[in-house]
Amino acid sequence: MQTVTEVRAALRAGAPVRSLASLVRVAIEDGREMLASGKAEPDFRWFYMRHRGGDCTACLAGSVMLGTLREKGEFQPEGYADLFDRYRQTTAWALLALDAVRRGALVMAYRRLEDGDDDDRHEATPVEQVAQGYERAKAGAVVAESSFNDRETFTRHLASLVGLAADLEEIEAAVAAAPEGGNK
Repeated sequence: MQTVTEVRAALRAGAPVRSLASLVRVAIEDGREMLASGKAEPDFRWFYMRHRGGDCTACLAGSVMLGTLREKGEFQPEGYADLFDRYRQTTAWALLALDAVRRGALVMAYRRLEDGDDDDRHEATPVEQVAQGYERAKAGAVVAESSFNDRETFTRHLASLVGLAADLEEIEAAVAAAPEGGNK
């Protein structure tokens, strides 16, 4: 499993991100930094957007764009396609995986990290199978305040991600320890 440091380096280099747990931890750190710095107000609807009057808003993935990826320069995507114009494909898929995490769509997030695919047409990998069971067990309560649009709800969203990241670490460790092709 990649560490937080390795995920940050992968994002910056455009290399594959393989640990959703560590990617979520990067987003938590960057989200908290965004709140502390006042660079942007949280809003789930915008990756990163500068509005009239100079106010900025950013979502969970946007906080990573403003934090870990800040040396890439200020960038305001208008849509998903713009992410692929700005960042290497693997980095764009990691940002989209974070957007899926925000909504509690863990299987989609893992698929986006794996190959960018977000549909159900291929056989689920072992980690996707475990994530799917986790989603079902949580019955839609994977993350709190996924539709955040202010500092208070974003703070609660980040707090819920801390528990999710710990659960994802257990999932990833269990799958890595399982015999080839099996689940634990």
